[in-house]
Amino acid sequence: MIRLRQEAGFGQNFLAKKSGVSHLSQIETGAKPAGKSTIIKLADALGVDIMEFFRPENWRTGRRAEDKLFMDMHSACSPECRQYLKELIAFILSKEISKNF
Repeated sequence: MIRLRQEAGFGQNFLAKKSGVSHLSQIETGAKPAGKSTIIKLADALGVDIMEFFRPENWRTGRRAEDKLFMDMHSACSPECRQYLKELIAFILSKEISKNF
């Protein structure tokens, strides 16, 4: 997420205010997880597709063991598996979006 924020040219405080996510610094350091509604708010504020948060280069918790596990799982997954996971995540998030509107 830090990379997406920096590419947008946003500082942490600016994105926190724009998205309404007050605990952004804790998310970026891995101290707190980002829930579905938070991911939706951040994607909207950054002007990116929600799926950008699930690309391996954008996913970092700040906790080395968890990051390594995620990267290992992602690299071991076939292209078909990655597509299935992408569709599953999109479906789950679409259910969260429809609850919010």
